[in-house]
Amino acid sequence: MIFKYTFSIFGDNFYPDTIIDKIQGDFLINSYFKPTDKKFINRPDEYDFGGMSFWNPKKFSTEGEIIKYEESFIDFIEKNYSLFTENGVNDLQIYIEIYYDGVQCNFEIFNR
Repeated sequence: MIFKYTFSIFGDNFYPDTIIDKIQGDFLINSYFKPTDKKFINRPDEYDFGGMSFWNPKKFSTEGEIIKYEESFIDFIEKNYSLFTENGVNDLQIYIEIYYDGVQCNFEIFNR
């Protein structure tokens, strides 16, 4: 199996430009937007919240390296948590993608 995690932060009053130069660690900024950015080029709709997404510098992990991969996310979040929350972030999410090349893949999340 191949794993890819994306870490994202959001907040109604979060303006990513204010923290870009202060972020610690080597995670890659995948995308970001501020509350006043337009959702679409030719329409007036704005996001009304700010957001920023990050990738691990090793975008993917295998089963043999998943513990180190996950620990790097924990380290990154711990280093930057205060910076995020002091600048309007109130929602943190991790999006997990799992790729499998085989006959069948079964797994459960929150089964109890």
